[in-house]
Amino acid sequence: MNHPKLHHPKARPHQTLRLCLCDMNNGHPNQAMRCFRVIIDAFFAAVRRHNPGLACELVVVEPRNKHELPPRDCDLYLSSGGPGTPYEHDGEPWLDEMYSFYDWVVERRLQLGPGGPSLLGVCYTYELLVRHFRVGGVEPLSERKFGVMPVYMTDHGQAHPLTEPFGDRLFAFEHRNWEAIDVDEGSLRAIGGRVLARESRDGVSKGRAILALHFAPGVEGTQFHPEADRPGVIAWVSKREQAQAFVKAYGRLTYDRMIRTLDDPQRLAKTFAFMIPGWLRRQFNDLASRRGWLALPPPELDMDAFAGGAPPAATVRHDDIFDEDAAPLASSADARRAARGRPGPRSVLGRRPPRGRAGPCCPGALRSIDRAGRGGPRRRAGRALGQTHHEEGIRSWTFASGSSSAWRTTSRARSSSGRRGNPASGRSSRRSAACASATSARTTCSSTG
Repeated sequence: MNHPKLHHPKARPHQTLRLCLCDMNNGHPNQAMRCFRVIIDAFFAAVRRHNPGLACELVVVEPRNKHELPPRDCDLYLSSGGPGTPYEHDGEPWLDEMYSFYDWVVERRLQLGPGGPSLLGVCYTYELLVRHFRVGGVEPLSERKFGVMPVYMTDHGQAHPLTEPFGDRLFAFEHRNWEAIDVDEGSLRAIGGRVLARESRDGVSKGRAILALHFAPGVEGTQFHPEADRPGVIAWVSKREQAQAFVKAYGRLTYDRMIRTLDDPQRLAKTFAFMIPGWLRRQFNDLASRRGWLALPPPELDMDAFAGGAPPAATVRHDDIFDEDAAPLASSADARRAARGRPGPRSVLGRRPPRGRAGPCCPGALRSIDRAGRGGPRRRAGRALGQTHHEEGIRSWTFASGSSSAWRTTSRARSSSGRRGNPASGRSSRRSAACASATSARTTCSSTG
């Protein structure tokens, strides 16, 4: 007997694609939301080109300052970074509702499969997700981390569609006072998640932070800012107080070189072009296969979109920031040596260059830095001075900020409460003390959270 072939019934084609953008900046002006809108506008334009009759709708909510919650009838959810600590809103009704929303995304995804809702969380949202799913700790940094940094993929990250386009490493803009550490990979696997990227290849040498996670079905996130474009980064790093603090600590040459990396299509521009746009197209194509829409092709690198109409970074002048007629600013290491009566040039990593090599304001310093950056005592000495690593031609750096008092408070609590990272050894008291200090001393993240 011939049985008729069974088909899953097709739902009536949806005529609207709804995307929700959660602004977690707590009302602070910033570059990140502009960057997100640039990416979303380009995505909607691609959707309309391939699906002329499909309407695209953007919904923007502000949970922290306006207590607006993401509606549960959207298809895609992007949630931004923001200033402050991931603990300061504990107990507030809107945060409990956000946690309930995260659970709803996972539950719907389990029910509907790839056709269900999906969420990508960045920086501040990423920290909330780590806390909510209880897969690791979120602790304050001793110094604010700021700049274009290397990010290293795990084996799972190199195979995951979010980070697979970048191989074993990408470059991203970071601006944060907190880090996710001590991730319990067993607990993460139990809810369907994986570690995708770390701060260090070995998980230790450059920092212990976990920088990207697939949390659970339908939920992914990054600690860094994949939405950052060239105008956004330049707007932040060219602020007088930021630029002068950086030059004082690391030298003008390193500042200028960092600016020039914004013109490299294989660094920040590649992250901007492929990470969030790739996530959006992947989720859209899952929906398209179930709703009768035409799928989108993979994203392409577009330097004009990354530039946002701005001139090449290498041509940007900073006469309003630096006095070009004045002598180059000395690094903090030079200042310490001068105070001890031992003036002399220092490399960016805080050690005197070998005989015959130049100081931090001369091209020869780069060769000294390159040697130091490949490992060994010179690099370790630099890290001991609070100046972070150099990796394969890209600078990574930190800025001092008002969070240092929070770190000292946390350190004292840690020394009296037991092992670092043990949930049963006083972590709650450490967090409370850290949050109280960090909240009073934090600086507003005017660019990204």
